[in-house]
Amino acid sequence: MTMFMFATGIECSYPMIRDRTYRVDALRTTDHYRRWREDLALTVELGIPVLRYGVAYHEVNTAAGRYPWVTLYTPVNEIFICAKCSARFGWWNEQLASERAYGTTTRHLVQATLLGMREILAAQPLAVFIQSESSEYTHAMCDCPPTRARADGEHQTRFLAPDLRYSREVRGDVYAWLLANGMPADEYRTYMTHGLHERCVMGNDYYVTNERVLQHDGSVSHGQDAVAWLWKQWQNILRMREEGVPVLGFTWYSLVDQVDWDTALREANGTVNPLGLYDIDRKLRPVGALVIALGVLSPDRPRERSPR
Repeated sequence: MTMFMFATGIECSYPMIRDRTYRVDALRTTDHYRRWREDLALTVELGIPVLRYGVAYHEVNTAAGRYPWVTLYTPVNEIFICAKCSARFGWWNEQLASERAYGTTTRHLVQATLLGMREILAAQPLAVFIQSESSEYTHAMCDCPPTRARADGEHQTRFLAPDLRYSREVRGDVYAWLLANGMPADEYRTYMTHGLHERCVMGNDYYVTNERVLQHDGSVSHGQDAVAWLWKQWQNILRMREEGVPVLGFTWYSLVDQVDWDTALREANGTVNPLGLYDIDRKLRPVGALVIALGVLSPDRPRERSPR
């Protein structure tokens, strides 16, 4: 089995909100710009060997070649989430809310990913692309046609970005939807033939809020508990590896608490969300202690310990 990578990450979202008059900078709201040395040291303190780190490219000179030792890249993170929040919900960046805007934004983000991959490979031929995407699922609570149709539509559109990235033919009705919302047929063919997917590792983000129950009235329900969530996910990872599924790694996101994700960054309220292995003051949280207790860096170790 290939070496397993346990990772954490530094939250680095950077969307425009408030009618495109204010940019949220998560590296600033979590105080990472000032405490970056401490954050890197905390990663080492936990014994975590891999860190998903979004370089603040708006602060980096793009004309200079840097970091030649890096071989793992994510050119564009969570295309589905970015497209949905920017062009279907109207929350971020373009703040649009239409099917055509959503389809166009998805296409442009996939195009940016493929262009970025080609440029990176030109500079680093050994590059491998860890492409992270939200793995959402909507359960239909009833058999009424509108509820089932909505659930089915959500399933299909959540696969759209990886389908285009990995050259996987979409379902006929999704193809018709793409054409109806601005994609030329020849552009679709380029997604099916680019060949870059052979250098990719699929990353699947799965948070408690990603699994929803769609009620008859259109409302949804979900919940969260960090310690129980990590325990459940880790046991699932161990079982998948035991059954031969080629799981290459696991990431707890993020290293320190995040800010304003309770409103999906739509409002800059300064609300701290307790999602980190460390809190916003860099004190170890129970979920961080569980990372240590589980010995998560050795997934093939016999499971002899359990949370107390």
